[in-house]
Amino acid sequence: MLKHLQTLLHEPGMRRRWAWLWAALCVAVAVAALAPGDVAPTVTASDKVDHLLSFAVLTAAGLLALTPGWRGSMLAATSMLAYGVLIELLQTQIPGRFGDAQDAAADAVGVALGVALITALRRLVRLHKR
Repeated sequence: MLKHLQTLLHEPGMRRRWAWLWAALCVAVAVAALAPGDVAPTVTASDKVDHLLSFAVLTAAGLLALTPGWRGSMLAATSMLAYGVLIELLQTQIPGRFGDAQDAAADAVGVALGVALITALRRLVRLHKR
């Protein structure tokens, strides 16, 4: 099990697949977030939980698409934070939608959760290898 996890988390050949998934997820989030208010999809009963989960998954995919390490983590985290803010700004132009600082804060918590999850999984795999 940990061998498969190691492949998913560290294998350079997997990064391209993660990058495609990251791009597809970014498009899916944009489509959902920029849909008019009356047709905007939801996953949970809470808009804030939807934001948190979406950005945790986006950030995790981004981290896995990039080279492990501080630079990759910072790039994934800052790009996802900027993406969340951009979506909130764009929503001010969509009928039935509005930009919300609390949504951006939920995005930021999701980014932190995504970083924490992938960091913890990578450490677990490294510790198990020893």
